[in-house]
Amino acid sequence: MPESDHSPGSTGSPGRREVTYDSVTIHYRAEEEEPLTVERVHRLADSSFPGSGERALQVIDDPWKKPIRGLFEVDLILIPPEEISHLVLREGDKETTATVEEVLSG
Repeated sequence: MPESDHSPGSTGSPGRREVTYDSVTIHYRAEEEEPLTVERVHRLADSSFPGSGERALQVIDDPWKKPIRGLFEVDLILIPPEEISHLVLREGDKETTATVEEVLSG
């Protein structure tokens, strides 16, 4: 199982960091929900929703994937763990299927 909380390594380019996963696809328990795929994910973290404090899976994507000037941009992706059936983590040609608890326990 890939570690969920390890720091990305350096790619050798100043200011750029290596990503942990090429993509993460989140499959929901509700069959009518389409899976969500996030490309170039730095890591997955145990988090909470602002305001309510309820537990959330945070998907931290690559701030350098979008060509912008100045500040980097990171999308805040928070998903209630109880809504997730499983995740598919892709690193190169390797795919791993895991539950939220497996990913967060690292």
